[in-house]
Amino acid sequence: MGGISGAGRRVAGRYRLGERIGAGGMGTVYVAVDELLGRTVALKQVRLFALEPAAAEGTRSRVMREARAAARLHHPNVVSIFDVIVEDGEPWLVLEYVPSRSLDDVLKERRTLDPFEVARIGTGVAAALAAAHAGGIVHRDVKPANVLLGGTGEVKLTDFGISRVVGDLSLTASGMLVGTPTYLAPEVANGEDATAASDVFGLGATLYTAVEGGAPFGQLVDGNLLLLLRRTAEGKIEPPVRSGPLTGPMMRMLDPDPARRPPATAAVQELSSLMAGPVAVRSAEPIRTPAPPWQPPPVPPSRRSRRGLLVATALVLAAVLVTTLVIVNRPGVTDSNDGAAPAAAPSSEPTEPCDTSKGELSIGFVGPLSGELVNWGVGTRQAAELAVRQANRTCRVPGYDLRLNPMDDTSDEGRAAAAATTLVQTGVVGVIGALDSFTGRAVQGVLNPAGIVHLSPSSGPDEMTRGGGATPQRPYRNYFRVGARDSDQGLAAGQYAADFMMVKSVAVVDDGEAFGSRLASTFADRVTRNGATIVMRERIQRGTTDFSALVAAIAAAGPELVYFGGPETEAGPLSKQLGAAGVKAPLMGGEGIVSDRFIALGGRPDDLGTYPRAETYPERSVAFLQAYADEGFGEPISDYDIYSYDATNALIAALAKVLSTGGWGPHRRAELVEAVQKTDLLGASGRVAFDEFGDLRDRQLMVFRLRNDGFYSEVALIPN
Repeated sequence: MGGISGAGRRVAGRYRLGERIGAGGMGTVYVAVDELLGRTVALKQVRLFALEPAAAEGTRSRVMREARAAARLHHPNVVSIFDVIVEDGEPWLVLEYVPSRSLDDVLKERRTLDPFEVARIGTGVAAALAAAHAGGIVHRDVKPANVLLGGTGEVKLTDFGISRVVGDLSLTASGMLVGTPTYLAPEVANGEDATAASDVFGLGATLYTAVEGGAPFGQLVDGNLLLLLRRTAEGKIEPPVRSGPLTGPMMRMLDPDPARRPPATAAVQELSSLMAGPVAVRSAEPIRTPAPPWQPPPVPPSRRSRRGLLVATALVLAAVLVTTLVIVNRPGVTDSNDGAAPAAAPSSEPTEPCDTSKGELSIGFVGPLSGELVNWGVGTRQAAELAVRQANRTCRVPGYDLRLNPMDDTSDEGRAAAAATTLVQTGVVGVIGALDSFTGRAVQGVLNPAGIVHLSPSSGPDEMTRGGGATPQRPYRNYFRVGARDSDQGLAAGQYAADFMMVKSVAVVDDGEAFGSRLASTFADRVTRNGATIVMRERIQRGTTDFSALVAAIAAAGPELVYFGGPETEAGPLSKQLGAAGVKAPLMGGEGIVSDRFIALGGRPDDLGTYPRAETYPERSVAFLQAYADEGFGEPISDYDIYSYDATNALIAALAKVLSTGGWGPHRRAELVEAVQKTDLLGASGRVAFDEFGDLRDRQLMVFRLRNDGFYSEVALIPN
């Protein structure tokens, strides 16, 4: 007997089947309701009853392998697997339900798609593959039928049913081809194992089909599989005629030589940059490329300006380029630091012990290792520790053994100054930290007279690098910031509002604090340069809960957008009261808008927030996350860890360069400062290179929009 099927049936005592939504070689897919959790899922029934016992067992093993492989992937462009169950001897996969159509179905209806639309779809698939490959997973069947397109534009790669985890024993017979013939890579058609490069070829073939209206090696004609495989094995591709600017990236993916194909991470960058330029020219509206659900965890209240990207949503970071609009292309960067090692430590370690004959060198760390912000402090300390351990394992600083000397500032200025004083007295080569504005100034006040280099992973006040005057003037030669400045958020918001929302009237409100007023003023400056009118400019008191008078004035002014410079504690209630008064204009602000607390306090759908910097090299951020996990730290990863890691690696690379010409001593502190100034390397979070003020040259801001479902969509990636 076959397994349970049909609408209304219950599987495993909890999944109520609905309509059939798909069928294929491995079985049937139903929409279903998980009656235990009250959510809609997709159930994929794998039919085994018609198979011989040996074949059934092999298929069952393959299904379990699919479950293991897919369960390792948590990525917005991959259909998630929640569970695998057995009913009447047949396995069922419990999958994320994505209301969608396959790209194959769309092409049957439309035949071809616009090259820029194909680039957008391809970017999502490439990011899914980048995440899979980073986890050692090869999909092995990338084709239009396995690409799902959501009703609002989501792109999801599904059906890892014949994928395998690299290193697992293959369950296929020797020489057996696994994959769909029309999308096979030449090496697979020649009998070789599928690899990550084969997946990239499948992506290229999928793009070719979508833009040209047919597969690159033609279709299966009259069942003549051998003829199709011969054309595939020979790599004879019909030259594309409709692909336009997509031609170059697509044909690189279709290179017959797998060694010459770009990795999936490079495909993400090529396709997303191709997507961005023409779309920006063609549309005055913001690009509504749907993003995956992204929800930051609760953020404790603090007087500091909270900054940093939530890298705890690990593989979401690998998709930043997928779901965003890059307004201006970044300049090319090199993976170098004038010959020093890159920020990501090599995967292999020396076979011989490192030379540590010259002794030990200490790198200081200052952060909140206890108190309200302990989750951030411990995470950043562990990330710095990871960089130090990797440096020691790989002999990054020949002759020396590096040690991290962490000090707790409890988020208190006095404790921070005392910690910095202790570090100076112990002779550290440099210091990583502190996290917030107040402790950052306190630590810098001690380190600057001593000439000790100071790299902060988060502290954002403009004054730390630009001074407090009208004309930017660097106050501290020894201070470097691995992140965006506070004012960058206002400028990015202004650029998005002016260039993509094209607003003509704006109300601007701030809370009178340094952070909020700076964001508001920089936003106003940027948006008015584009011809917008500031119809209101108001200031509130921190702690205000009743905004009735302000809301009435805003309603009377009728702006298209309300910008608020301040935290979510006031932004949420203000947005709620604006909505209650019938004001349709969305509220826009800084990072506090992108938080669950803002939503809880009344944030409305379509409200917008900026968030400092985004990962632009997914393979590097994923490698960092994996290394962090492998190190076995007791605490989970937190907001600023990836920047602390990059800051520490920048310091270590500069130290290695200085010590290549002699030993360490306090007299070399100025040399180290100058070596950090000349840093130019690719870190886990992106390019680490400093301008003349000690700020990152590439400071990037993400613009998020709050959706109706309570999640945030990334709508634009804006460089400085």
